Amino acid sequence: MSEDKGLEEIDKEHSVKPYDWWLVIAGMGFDWYYAFTWFSGRYSWFSLPVFRQAGYALALCALLAIIVGRRKRRIGFQVFCLASYSFWMFTQIALHRH
Repeated sequence: MSEDKGLEEIDKEHSVKPYDWWLVIAGMGFDWYYAFTWFSGRYSWFSLPVFRQAGYALALCALLAIIVGRRKRRIGFQVFCLASYSFWMFTQIALHRH
């Protein structure tokens, strides 16, 4: 009986709540917009260069999230969203300097 309770405690600790997925969706949106603004609107939203740049950003942010949040998925989701937001803010600052 005590072993079952221990496994249940572990499952609760490492489970991902449904509301945590918005972090991944928001992070993907930031990466997509980062890729589009990187090219300063020269390409359409669904062009190959935008897909490629968004894919690079997604892969880098996902790698960082896996490394940092390897024990807890929720921390990984938060790191992914924060890294994606950081990429987006970098482009906003770098491209809009006067």
